[in-house]
Order: sequence, then C-alpha cells, then structure tokens
Amino acid sequence: MAIRSTLRLLSLASIVLASSAAHAQSSDESLTGQAADQRVTEYLSSRGLDQILAAHHRAKLTEGTPDERKEAAEALGVLYSRQLAATNDPTERKNVEERCRELLKLIPDAETFELRINLAKTTYLKAEEIAERDRLRLASPAERDEAMRILESIAPVFKEIAGKVGKKSDALERSMEQAREDKIEQTRLQVAEMRRLRSLARYYAGWSELYKATLTSSPEAALSALVEFGYLLNATEGKPPNYDRLPRSLMKYEHIARATMGCALALSIRNDGPEATRWLSLVETTEGVSQPVLDQLLVRWITVSGSMGNWSQIEARLLKLPGSEDPSKAIHPAIARLIVVGSMEYLLKETSSSTNDPRVESARRCATLGMGALVGKGELAQVVDLVKRYGDSTLGVTGFVPEYVRAMQSYERARDSHKKEIGSDPALAALAEEPPKDSQTRDLYRAVAGQFAKAAAGSDAARFPQARVRAQMIGGLALFYAGEYERAALEFSGVSTPDAPDDLKRDSMWYAVLSLDRAIENGKTLEAPVLKKLSDQRDRVSMLYVAAFPRSDRAAQLLMRRAGTGLLSDEKAAEILLGVDPVSPIYPAARRQAAKLLYQAYRKARGKERDFAALRFAGIAEQVLASEAERSIGDVTSQSAKDAAATAILYARQIADAMLSIASPDVARAETALGNLDKVALVHSLDLASVEGEITFRRLQIALAKGDEAAAAKLVEKLGGGDAEYPRAAARLMYRRALDAWHATARATDAIQTVNHGQRLIAQLERSGTKLPDPILAGIYDSVAAAASALASADPAMRETALRLDRALIAANIKTQTGLKRLGVGAEAAGDLSAALAAWKELVSAIPTDNPAWYEARYESIRILAKTDLSAAAIALAQHKALYPSMGPEPWGSKLKALEAQIGPPPPESTSPKPPSAGGNSEGDK
Repeated sequence: MAIRSTLRLLSLASIVLASSAAHAQSSDESLTGQAADQRVTEYLSSRGLDQILAAHHRAKLTEGTPDERKEAAEALGVLYSRQLAATNDPTERKNVEERCRELLKLIPDAETFELRINLAKTTYLKAEEIAERDRLRLASPAERDEAMRILESIAPVFKEIAGKVGKKSDALERSMEQAREDKIEQTRLQVAEMRRLRSLARYYAGWSELYKATLTSSPEAALSALVEFGYLLNATEGKPPNYDRLPRSLMKYEHIARATMGCALALSIRNDGPEATRWLSLVETTEGVSQPVLDQLLVRWITVSGSMGNWSQIEARLLKLPGSEDPSKAIHPAIARLIVVGSMEYLLKETSSSTNDPRVESARRCATLGMGALVGKGELAQVVDLVKRYGDSTLGVTGFVPEYVRAMQSYERARDSHKKEIGSDPALAALAEEPPKDSQTRDLYRAVAGQFAKAAAGSDAARFPQARVRAQMIGGLALFYAGEYERAALEFSGVSTPDAPDDLKRDSMWYAVLSLDRAIENGKTLEAPVLKKLSDQRDRVSMLYVAAFPRSDRAAQLLMRRAGTGLLSDEKAAEILLGVDPVSPIYPAARRQAAKLLYQAYRKARGKERDFAALRFAGIAEQVLASEAERSIGDVTSQSAKDAAATAILYARQIADAMLSIASPDVARAETALGNLDKVALVHSLDLASVEGEITFRRLQIALAKGDEAAAAKLVEKLGGGDAEYPRAAARLMYRRALDAWHATARATDAIQTVNHGQRLIAQLERSGTKLPDPILAGIYDSVAAAASALASADPAMRETALRLDRALIAANIKTQTGLKRLGVGAEAAGDLSAALAAWKELVSAIPTDNPAWYEARYESIRILAKTDLSAAAIALAQHKALYPSMGPEPWGSKLKALEAQIGPPPPESTSPKPPSAGGNSEGDK
C-alpha cells in the first residue's frame, strides 16, 4: 500500500511539475533554467502542495549541482520543519522525522538549522513530559534515568546549534557592510532569521538544563539554565540574567515570559527563593503576558513557594481561586496532586510536628485541600496511591478529608477480601460486582458504609460538596455489597443532587435501579403494597435514567428489561415520566425529560399525526417553560438559575416551532412562548446571537400568519440573504408563498415577488453547493423562469432573466415541453432567432406526431426559419405537406396553409427530397 501511495504521489508530481514548468515557459520564453525552477517552486508553494514540493526538492538532491543540492536541502529543512509543526498524527510525525534524519545524513553541511532544532525538540519533549510527571511522583526510576539520558545528550545539541547560528549571524552582519544596496534588505532579513533561530536554540537549551536540575536538584545545572535563558533576557553573554535588566516590554512574547518563569524555577533550585519570587511576581504583574503563560503561574508558584516551605502563601492563593468554596471545582487534578505531593513531602521531612508551627499547619491544610479536590473529581486511584505513598497521618485526625481517606482505605481492604473470596479465575471476575457470600466480608462493607456516612456528616464536609456526594456514592456501594439493598437505594437516590457531577448522577441512578431490583427479588414475602411501591420507584428511576442517558448500554438494558422485547418508544417513555408524583423531588426533571421525548416524537411525526404530536408536546412544554422561567428569576447569579434560563429558552423556541408548523398555526401560543423567552433573556442579560436567526424566522412566520406584510418585509430584510439555516428557510417560505399566490391569482405583483424571492433562494442553494441538475433547484429555476416570462412583455429585464434560467436548464439537459416552448418564444422576442429555432426544433424531435403540440412546434420552426432562410423554409413546408396533405389539425393546419401562401413554392432545383431544415419526423429526418 505504501509503495502504491508513493508511486501515485510521484506520478502526480510529474504531472504537476510538467504543467507548472510549461506554464513558466509559456509565460516567459526567455526564462533561464534556474528561473523556471524558481517559478515551479513558487507555483507549488503558493498552492500548498507540500508533498509534491518535497518530491521536487528531493529530486534536486540527487540530480542537481552542488549548489542546487545545498539549496534543495535547506528548502527541505524549512518544509520538514513546517510539517513537523503541523502534524498531530504519530505515524505521519514518525515518517517526517525519518525523512529529516535521511536529509541530515545525505547533506550534513547544509544549513538546516530550524530542522535540526525541531528534531532535537521532538526528542526533548519526551524528557520534558517525564520530568513534569516526576514532579507529580508519577514517573518510575527507569523513566527518570531515561529523561536524564535524553537531557544530557540533547542540551549540547541545542548549544551547538546556537553557536553555529551565532557565527552565521555574525558573518551576515559583517557582510552587510560590503553588500550592495539592493542586497542589504535581504541580508537584514537573514540576520533576523538567524537571531530567531539562535534564541530558539538557547531557549530549549535553557529548559533542558533546567529539567536536569529539577531531576537531580543540581545547582550547577540550574546555573547553566540561567545562562542559557540569559541570552533571551538581555544578559551579558555567558552570564545569568539580572532582574533590573529584564526586558519587561518584551514580556508579551510568550517565549520571553516562559524564560523568565524558567529563571524563577532555576533560582529556587539554587535556594534563592526570595529572588525566584520576585521573578514570578514580575511575570504575574506585567501587562500583556499571554494567557497560556498565566495559566502556568499557579504551578510555578506552588513549586517555588513549596521549596521555601511557604505553604501559607500557597494556601492563600488556593483560597482566592474562583469557586474555591469547592476545591474539586477550583483546583485541577494535576495541580491538586502537585499540592499533595509537595505538602506531604514537606510534612514528612519537617522535624518539628508541633501544631504551633504555622508552616506545618499551612502545609497540612494545603494537603487537605489538594486531597479534597482529588476526591471530589473522583480521582480515587490517585487518592489511594498518595495515601500508600505518604500515609494518612499527616492529614490530621478529624475532618472530612482524613475520615474519607481512612474510609477509602477500609473500602479497599473490603474489596481485596471480596476479590480473594472469588479467586483469580477470569470467568468469575463479574462476581466482584455482586455481594459476597462471606458474612465477614459483608460486615466489612457495613462498617465501611458507616465510615463514609460519618465523613459525609462531618462539620467541615460542606467545604467539599462534590467529594461529599462521592462519599455518599461509595457508601451506597458498600451497602449494596453488604446486601442492604433498600438502604443502598436510598443512599444512591440522595446522590442525584444538582451539584453532583454527571458521572455520579449516572452511576447512582443505575445502582439505585439495581438495588431496588434486588430488594424486590429478595423481598417476595413482603406485603403487596410494599412491593408495589418498590416496583413503581424502580420503574420511575429506570425511565429517568433512560431519558437522561439514552445512548448508554445501561439505558438499553433497562429498556429491554422493562419492555421485555426491545426499546420503549419515545411516547411510552414519556408516558412513564409523566406519571411521576408531583411531590417527588425528581418531578421537575421527569417533566423536562418527558417534554424532550414528546418534542422528538413531534419532529418524527408526519401528516395529520404531526399536528397531534405538536399539540401534545406544547401542552407539557408550556408547563415546563413556566416552571423554568419562574425558577430562573430567583438568584440570577446562581448556576441553578442560569441552567433554568437556558432550559426556558430552549422550550420557548421548541414551542414556537411546533405551534407555527401545524396546519392552522396557533399564533397566540407561539407569541406567548417568545414573550417568555424575551423576559428570561432580559433578566439574565443573555446573548441570543446564536439563535437570533431562528427567533427572527419565527416572528416572520407570525407576521405572515397575521397578514402583516410590512412587518414581514422588515424581518426578511433583517434575516438577509446569507447561507445560514434560517435565512434559507425564510427564502424558501417567501418564495413558496409568492409562487402559490401567483398560481392562484396570476397577478403581476405576485409574479414579481416569485422572481425576486426565487432568485434569492437559487443564489443561496448554489452557494451551499447545490447545482443543476438537482431536481429541487431545477424546479425553482423552472417556476422563476415561468414567472419572469409572464412579465417579459412589460419588462425586458424579466425576459433576460427567463432566458438565462431556461438556457441553464437546457445546458444541464433538463428539457421540458413548457421550458423549450418558453425559450423559443423568449429568444425570438429577444432577437435570438438561432436559439428560438433550436428550441422549436428540439420540440419537433421530442413530441410524438399524434400530439397537436407537434404541429405547433412544426409551424413555429418553419415560421422562424423563413425569417433567415426563405428557400429552406419553403422546402421544409413542401415536405411537410407531402407527408401531411391536410397540413394538420386546427388551428395549426390553417396557420401552416397561410404560411405556405406567404412563403410560396420551393425553388425549381429542389425537386429531390431533402431533409427539412426545420426538423421533423419526415423521411428526410430519419
């Protein structure tokens, strides 16, 4: 396959190169071979044909002169560098890297500096990734050794490239003194490029040295990093940068700001924490620093402040983060782990454990915040790993996080006991998700549930809302494994709070269904009302799960279990959801999901069923809209109110859609829905730009339904003639409306509207890629041409429009009797007798001779022929009379006879039969 792809590429390259070379030669016959080659290169480059351009340069490597080979190698270096930067595909990157290495081996003396930097950077990035993972204590000793091996080998490469580029830059600067005036600007650009490449090489050399220092805590490597960064930061050559000489005005450039942060990290490794803090503060406070750099500042602050034991500063920063009332929302898991690792290691090596030491207490609080964030994000594997690595004693004795961590340890012990009971047979692995048979293991699970309940009820648990619902979730799992099914279901039901993450809502609902299933199965001796209550509860939770997570495997399982033979229909699922008790806490969610399913059913319905489905949906959706609109005007700054506003906007749009799409549009209900939309948007200052086209289109439908032509015209103008969904919908609506009116009344005003709206619709369709002979587009062409033709006698521009459209249809081989006839009439009126004759002749050939329309076409073709060739017309008429002595049915027989009298007999020399020039089905035409 690879060989075939290469052959195809080479074949294509040869074709394109030949074409472009021919173009170069034809455009200027005096071009030299070198100039023509330059023209080819420019041609390929301007069209983004990088693969063919690379093949062209590779050919020069083997066929060209030494100078051409060197130029081709440098050009390939730039091209490969661009390809390395652009690709994210591992296979493609590997292929490009291999081509890079082949190039460097083939032409080792070529000045492919950028290529060498990018190749070295590819290797460096692997070490960088390991070093950053090691900062989180996620790298193995072998990986650390690999990173050090890479950095030891790659740092000198960057330095060597920087040295060579520096020499090249110096030489170019000296050459500028003797350069001709027309070469100075070119040389200046070359110098700028060399300086850029030198900065790039020194930048990566600095980070290579910094990561060596990070992995080994080496002050020497940190100093080397400072020296390399110094080149970018206005330092004296060979010296580390000075804070007072930092180029603050250049901090807006990302590499300058990152180099400054790198210096701060290097300074902290050299135990100069206060100076490192100054450098980070400079990055933080300088105006214009890019957001990607600012996003890294917290990590760098934690590293620098942690190295000084300044955990109170870290704690203060964490508490100022947006959403800091819930650490799991405010702190990213990677940052949370960094905090836990740094604070735990500080606490373990801190000799003084006195609670009076503020640094120790700050570190402990930071560890608690970090661990709480991991717990809230569901990073349970990381929590277990960190506790195994550092223990839990450093977290303290009381509080939600210490108690949660100890409960997790107990849960892991219970799971280990559970799995030990099952054994290692893979065929029995599924039993680990079933309650154990061993009573002691079940007792362990009961105890674990108690521990999680204690943690969730703690006085500081409110600080960790998402972590607390996870504690409730795992406590529910412990009860499930203990066989306490009803208690487990109750626990799971409490997890589905508005603040709970989606994964917890999904899993808790699933386990609630399983728990209720088991409670029913194990409680067959229970009284009938109790069993009925459990069954109803299970069915409602099942349908809520299906409505909330319709595409999951679990949803499919639930539906099959409930329906017995397959998935439930939208209507049936909605029916169950609508049966939820109004006093139930899940009632609002059930109504929302029911409305969603009913809207889907309406959109799928056709014919008379569509009107019924629309009305059924609107009846429920209007209740949901009223409820959500009311809920949205509470605390408008809360997420709950914002979510309610978004839901209200959605249902207002859907109601307007449904009520304006039925056979007899219910304008009042649509206007009420849009009125609610306006109120909610106003209260929340919502930007409705993304749905403005849809809302304007609904108001257009309302204006048309009310007969408000002036308002409709303004709304059409507001939508414009763009290619978005609703401008197209408006164009279709206005065109269809005008066409229907014209067909009904034949008024000129309606014909004009048909032409105007039809041409707008044609333009939109064609811009979107629809072309003739698309049947929909062809139908619009035909209708607009007919309307324009009807106006042609009073407006020559309309005649031109009709002719243009009809000619386009004929060119696309879309030929109809009415269209050809219209073209014949219009072309003759426009003075194009040739086109008119061709249209009528086409009709003569296409229409059977037993159709009266054939005689009309025969008459018109001979009549028009007579205007340009009287003799040919006379011959054609004579042949027609020979075949049809009566000339044809009325009125065409009389018209043909009158035409015969007008034209006269054919010339005497035309006694032999000839094919009639006007066409027809005579012997001559055969």
